[in-house]
Amino acid sequence: MAAATTVGSETRVSDEIMRLREEVRWLGETERTFRELFESRKWCVRWFLECSGGMKDMRREKSESEDVVYSNKMHGEMVKFKGSEDGDWKNVKKALCAAAEV
Repeated sequence: MAAATTVGSETRVSDEIMRLREEVRWLGETERTFRELFESRKWCVRWFLECSGGMKDMRREKSESEDVVYSNKMHGEMVKFKGSEDGDWKNVKKALCAAAEV
């Protein structure tokens, strides 16, 4: 499956890439709308983000409107825990319990 094909001097992007681009646009628009909503209502948003390997340098600063809980796993592994003593699970549980108390 090719991402793009060239016929003569014309390049055509594959249907798969076009669908992915549309999804990225939709995600960007949704994030902007959501951000405007939580800022206008003074909500605090809790993000659960991966932060393994060299990504630790990319951590966000904590702010009044955002709280970030970092996992030491890659994105696809973030919801998989070894058990109740897993350090990442403890961080997630703590954040969820705090949110439930509000």
